[in-house]
Amino acid sequence: MSNPNMNRPPRRRRADRHKNVTSQERQLQREEMAPLPLRSGQAREQIPPSYDNYDSFPPGMRIGNQPEYFEPERTRRWPYVFMGIIGFVILAVSLLYFVVPQDGVLGDIRKPVANIIDKLIGKEEPRPNIVKFETAEPYGLTGGRNVFTITTDLPVENVRLRDESGNVIVGTSNSRDESRKVWTYTVIFDEEFEGVVYASVLDRDVWISDGKGIQLNITKPTEPPPLITQPPVVEGNIKGQLVSAEPIVTDIPAPVEISTPSPEPGIASFAKPTEENKISPTAQIAIVQVPPQLPDVQTLPQSQLASSDEPVIITTAPVQTAEPLETPVPDTGGSTFTAIEPAQNDENIEIIAEPDDIETADSGDTAEQQPQVAKLTPMPSVGFTAEAVSGTNPSKVGYKDNVYIGAKEQKDYKRERILNMPAPENYTTYAGGVFTFRGDNFHRNAAHGDVDIIRKQLQVMWEAELGSLRTGSGTLYGAGWTGQPAIIKWSKELREAMNIYDDKKAVSPLREVILPAQDGYVYFFDLSDGKPTRDKINVGYPLKSSASVDPQGRPILAFGQGISKLANKTGDIGYYVYNLLNNEQLLFINGRKSKKQVQYATNGAFDGTALFDRTSDSMIIGGENGLLYTVQLNSEFDFANKDAMKLSINPEVLYQRGKGKQENPSVSLESSVAMYGQYIFAADKQGYIRCVDSTTMKTVWVFDAGDNTDAAIALDLQADGSLYLYTGTTVHNRSRKKGEAYIRCLNAATGEQIWSQAVKAKYDKSERAGVKASPVIGEKSISDLVFFTVNNVDGGGAKLLALNKATGDVVWSVSIESEAVSSPVAVYSKTGEAFIIQADYKGKLIMLNARTGEITCTLELNCNIDASPAVYDDILVIASCSKNPKIYGIRID
Repeated sequence: MSNPNMNRPPRRRRADRHKNVTSQERQLQREEMAPLPLRSGQAREQIPPSYDNYDSFPPGMRIGNQPEYFEPERTRRWPYVFMGIIGFVILAVSLLYFVVPQDGVLGDIRKPVANIIDKLIGKEEPRPNIVKFETAEPYGLTGGRNVFTITTDLPVENVRLRDESGNVIVGTSNSRDESRKVWTYTVIFDEEFEGVVYASVLDRDVWISDGKGIQLNITKPTEPPPLITQPPVVEGNIKGQLVSAEPIVTDIPAPVEISTPSPEPGIASFAKPTEENKISPTAQIAIVQVPPQLPDVQTLPQSQLASSDEPVIITTAPVQTAEPLETPVPDTGGSTFTAIEPAQNDENIEIIAEPDDIETADSGDTAEQQPQVAKLTPMPSVGFTAEAVSGTNPSKVGYKDNVYIGAKEQKDYKRERILNMPAPENYTTYAGGVFTFRGDNFHRNAAHGDVDIIRKQLQVMWEAELGSLRTGSGTLYGAGWTGQPAIIKWSKELREAMNIYDDKKAVSPLREVILPAQDGYVYFFDLSDGKPTRDKINVGYPLKSSASVDPQGRPILAFGQGISKLANKTGDIGYYVYNLLNNEQLLFINGRKSKKQVQYATNGAFDGTALFDRTSDSMIIGGENGLLYTVQLNSEFDFANKDAMKLSINPEVLYQRGKGKQENPSVSLESSVAMYGQYIFAADKQGYIRCVDSTTMKTVWVFDAGDNTDAAIALDLQADGSLYLYTGTTVHNRSRKKGEAYIRCLNAATGEQIWSQAVKAKYDKSERAGVKASPVIGEKSISDLVFFTVNNVDGGGAKLLALNKATGDVVWSVSIESEAVSSPVAVYSKTGEAFIIQADYKGKLIMLNARTGEITCTLELNCNIDASPAVYDDILVIASCSKNPKIYGIRID
């Protein structure tokens, strides 16, 4: 019997584990047991292509000769990449040089490349030559415009003028055609000039002059005769000037009339007798005299004068009166006045910032109109009264109000120092620019001066960057609604006293653009070139109201805050007053409820803009907390001390809290208040239009407009003395279902409606539908028209309407493709034409003939705009609210 285990391999035992045969050796069959190959020829050993296929270590024993494995050599690619880059650069340069045109944005990129290539190949482009250099008149007056025309044979980048010493004559250049071959250069000479001026042109960063010049002679204007005025009454507390003592009253037996030449504009004079300035036979005057032997004619000492002397003050003809008592006057170190009160009931005194282009007997400065500060002259009383009728009685809507100082209610309040806001032409003491939102206390327009409109075009002169700020609800950019800048021409004395940059102190006249922005800064720019004039004011929270500057030319700035919650913190919110001598805060009005302030609404923002009443040294502002504030500033301005001017205030804040049949949040005052005489006109979120007597702070009448009012109330004084009030509603809460915005004209004396015009508009959650922009009240050649912009109208976009003031009939309307909440502005040419300029949300500026509605030109800024523009002469300033926000200076040509 055979052994069944004979052919089996020997059993592996545990004792054999230490033998020299490795665990990785293959167990080979004996040769006689190996299978025969299936194919003829030598068998090929099966080996893995690489060791990567093994899960563990490679085999320890290899059978037979294995082929050697070599790593294939990699191809070197960098020469090909380098050659590709070189080829791409050559192609790009070739396209720039041969294909791209020389003008435009790509043309600016092409220029340095083309210059290098031209130098390499020895090619030089011809330089431009001045073909013609001329001016209408080779003579002129200081303070006047002198326009020079420069024509070249090739396009140039800019032009300028130089005098015989090579000094650049500061002026404004403007290209007159698209070819950039015809240019104008406008110069305003502040001083006399006689000599040759030479033209230069800029080509490829090189100024070229071929010696063409014009003999020019600029002289001072002829001096007018001395102005004859009544000596002013000094009121208030201005250091360096006399504060009158208690007057001695005496009768005047007969009126006194004086016949003199009419004074220059801007100087209040009573020389020509009128019903207002005749002294009644029964009137009384108050006389305060300084120590005896004073002459009849008083002038300020030279040390107290500005750059040009004040007008000579000549008293009226002698009047036989009782012997006046002599009252000693304390020595204040300043000038001395003989103070005479013009009439028994006339207590309104204004501080005039005197323009220094008004020539006087000894005037030595004939520069363009420069404001001066701290001259006093009487202000006529405003003869306007308001009274409710049955339909506008506050009780009809259940309106009740209370007056507070702090948290203490004032029973039967009556103001001691009466507010008396003058007519809009007297809102400021000098023609020095755009001082507040929509220009003045009537909110008629936001433009100063007339324009030489020739080509009817708009052209960007300069642009400057603004910033952004992250809030709790997103990032805000640039300037939002209302966002209108103020544009102020400062006096020489103030310019030198304020913390303006030294190079800008030398600019005369300096017209400063002041813009509160949503990034929490207040910006300051030079209107001429867009360069900063001083350091920014950093508030740190978004600012949404427009800037308001003291209308007497004093360095006082006011603006409102819109948001208090940032991405990482929450702060205070309210209204700010700053001292522009040093950019330091003078006053902060808290917008939130506190132990010292009671209110119905919780929103503490101030989107509206303040007014200043210079007759009472007061400020008036309404807040979104529903409170109407009047602030007695009690300011002291040491203008006489030119080397160390000081400004301080001692404010007394009083406010009215009122409410009718409405929810608490709807008492919010988001629009800017208007004012005339002692009456304040305000509108709230409910739609209540109110007239408030500032003497008692009681509401006189209420008109229910039907919905929220954001646009500033606008006033218009008629020839017969009546006062019209223009207003418009948004489609917000009460009218959202009906989808109509209403434009209205009211009788400002009674609150009665004269006419209304309904416009279809679609509600949106952003509260932008309807009349968000403030109106333009037509003047001069369009004095019969009023202009409203309605946003989000039926069909999309916006609509600009021209309405007849008397009837409300639509004279013309123009559709705007995009939304528009920016307020329109009117500009008037020196030839009598009137134009309306409207900005839409997509950054398009549209210029229209105000009489016909015909579009004369447009300008694309390629940005978003919510802010409103301001215009100074022929320069419009407006800011954007899109990413990479900017403020633009735009020439109206």
